[in-house]
Amino acid sequence: MRHTRIVTLTSAITLGIALGGCVPATSATGAATTSRVAAAGAAATAWATAVPSRAVSIFESSTISLALDRIDQRGPQLDNRYQRRGSGAGVTVYVFDGGISGDHPELAGRVRRGFSAFPGDAPICNAHGTAVAGAVGGLTLGVAPEVEIVDVKMVECKRMRGTIQGIVEATQWVIADVRANPGRRAVANWSFVADTGTFIPALDSAVAALAYI
Repeated sequence: MRHTRIVTLTSAITLGIALGGCVPATSATGAATTSRVAAAGAAATAWATAVPSRAVSIFESSTISLALDRIDQRGPQLDNRYQRRGSGAGVTVYVFDGGISGDHPELAGRVRRGFSAFPGDAPICNAHGTAVAGAVGGLTLGVAPEVEIVDVKMVECKRMRGTIQGIVEATQWVIADVRANPGRRAVANWSFVADTGTFIPALDSAVAALAYI
């Protein structure tokens, strides 16, 4: 049985925004940050070193992101580098949020439009979904720069809220999409709170079904 792991990156995103490590999604900040990304990309060196015992490749590159720099080391002194095992290639990440900018240079070519709980709504409500996708899979600022990102839009832009029905329907769509692509690893990211105050069987069942596909 193949498992889809549900993770929440709310804390990581908050940290990334505070440290300047998330993908910019507004024109006001985009130009300055894009120039920093380009400079870092030009200066970055990357190589792979085989680990004989596990046949795992380790990739290392310079980084301007303090968030990435913190991920790969516990010590207090950062080294302006990010070391990772693998790139996320062959993995699909379903981002449940308010829409993702697929044209952003950090994400271009790797964002697939998936499900929208509000089909007649604007495709992107705010910068949050793009920031989450960038932290997950941005080309130079993401943890796994080669993942496929699937946009699962849960927010109605006018009210900036979603619905339980929308969450359940989106979850069912993701399950069907994962099953339609056998052999591909998948992750579902929820960066929102279902503030219901009561137990909702339909929502609980949807989450349980998603966790063990």
